[in-house]
Amino acid sequence: TLSPRDKLYLSGYYGKVVGALTLSSGRFVADFQWGNAALTARWSHRFSDKHAMDVSGILSNYAFDFSWDFADITTGVETGIRDYTVKADFVYTPSARHQVEYGLQYTHHTLRPRSGSAETAEGDVFTTDRVLSKTAHQVALYLSDDWNVTDRLLLSAGIRGSYFAQMGPFSFYEFDQNERAVDSVMYGAGTRVKTFQALEPRFSLRYTLSANSSVKASYSRSAQYLHLVSNAYTTLPLDVWVPSSAIVKPQRATQYAVGYFQSFRQNMFEGSVELYYKTMENQLEYREGFVAGPSNRDLEYEFVRGSGESYGAEFFLRKNYGELQGWIGYTLSRTDRSFPDINQGRTFPARFDRRHRVSFVGTYTYNPRWTFGGSFVYGTGQATTMPERRYLIEGTVNFQYGDRNSFRMEPFLRLDLSATLEGNARGRLQSSWTFAIYNVYGRRNPFLYFIDSEGTPYGTDTKVQAKKVSLIPFPLPSVTWNFKW
Repeated sequence: TLSPRDKLYLSGYYGKVVGALTLSSGRFVADFQWGNAALTARWSHRFSDKHAMDVSGILSNYAFDFSWDFADITTGVETGIRDYTVKADFVYTPSARHQVEYGLQYTHHTLRPRSGSAETAEGDVFTTDRVLSKTAHQVALYLSDDWNVTDRLLLSAGIRGSYFAQMGPFSFYEFDQNERAVDSVMYGAGTRVKTFQALEPRFSLRYTLSANSSVKASYSRSAQYLHLVSNAYTTLPLDVWVPSSAIVKPQRATQYAVGYFQSFRQNMFEGSVELYYKTMENQLEYREGFVAGPSNRDLEYEFVRGSGESYGAEFFLRKNYGELQGWIGYTLSRTDRSFPDINQGRTFPARFDRRHRVSFVGTYTYNPRWTFGGSFVYGTGQATTMPERRYLIEGTVNFQYGDRNSFRMEPFLRLDLSATLEGNARGRLQSSWTFAIYNVYGRRNPFLYFIDSEGTPYGTDTKVQAKKVSLIPFPLPSVTWNFKW
C-alpha cells in the first residue's frame, strides 16, 4: 500500500517439465522440456470513488525443446514465444446503473516457430540457422459499458480495435509448380513487413425472469494474430506458435451463445444450461505429407488454410453453502475443420475436438482445521491421424495414413484427492499444509502414440502396433506448504 489511493502488486511464476522417453527397445530415445515464466507489476490508483485505473507491465516466456535419436539420426526442435506487455485499464462508474471500462494495451512478440538441427552418424549436420525468430507489434484499444436499463434488463456492449504489425527480418518467396524459389523480397531487421487491423464488437444481455432465474444471450466477433499449429501425422508434442504475416492471415471468429440460469433453495444451489455456436476463418493446418524436420524454408510455407465450426451445450450445477460444497459440469460439443487442400476437401474433427467432457470438484469441511477435497475429470480422447497400411517400394517401408484426425486416443480420466490442515497462527504468520495425490488410481492416460514393429520389415511375420506412452501412469503424492503474513 503506497497511499490510501495507491497500491502496488508484484507477482511471478516459474515452472518447467523435464522428462525423457525410451521406446522400441531403445531404438527411439527422446529428451524434452517445456515451461513458462511470468512476471507482473501492477499499479492500482483511485482517482475518486467513481474512477479507478490499473497500469501493468507483464513479461511472459514459453519455451519447448524436444530432441530425439532414431535410425542413427539425432534431431532437435525448439519453439517458444516471449511477450513484453504494457497496458492501462480504467473503470468509471458514473451512476449505480452504469459501469464503463476502457483501456489500451501494447505487446511486443518474439516467436521461434521452429529452430532446430539434425546430425547423422556420419557427422553430417543440417540446421535451421536462418529461421530463428520472428517479431511483431500488437496494439489494442477497447471500450465497454454495462448498463442496467431496468431492474430486470442488463445490457453490455463493447468495441475493441486491434492493430498488428509483422516486422523483419523476413524473406518472401515465390515458387514455381515444382516448389523451387523463382523470386524473393528481403526485409531487414526492424522493417515493417505487413500490417493488419480489426474491429472486434461484442454484445450481451441478461434478462431476469424472477428472483431465482434469468436468461442470457451474447454475440462477439474477435481476431487472433498468433496461431497454434499442430501436426496431425504425429502425436508427439510438436505444436508451434506462429504470428500473422504476409503469408498467414489473422484468424477471425464469430460466436453466439444463449443460456438459462436458475438458483434453488435460497441460493444454496445454482445451475445453468448454455448453448453456443462459433465459426472460425483462416484456420491453419500443415499441408498433406508434411514431415517435421530441419529446413531453411520458413514454416509458413508449409501451411494450408481453411475454416472451422464449433458448437455445443454446457451444463453446470453448483452447491454454494454447507460443509459439502462443489460443482459438476458437463459439455457436449463438436469442433470441425474444412480445408480444400486436406482430406480431399471433406470435413474432419479438429485435433482438440472433445465430444464429451465431465468435471467434478468437491470440498468437505470436517472441522475448522481440516478440509478434504477431490476432483474428477473425464474427456473424449484427442483426435489424431494414424497409419492404416504399410507397403514396400524398392525395399523401403512406407505407411498409408487414414483420413485426417480419424483416430481417437483413449479417453482421458483422472481423479485427484487432497487434505488441507490449517496451522495455528503464530503472531502475524498464518500457514497451512496440503497433502494431495494426483491420479489416484494410476490411470495410464495417453501422452502420445508411436508405431512399433516386431520381426523383419520384409517378412510375413512382421507385427505392427500403435503403442501408448503415459507421462505419470501412477499415483503421484505431493506436499505443499502455504504461508502468508
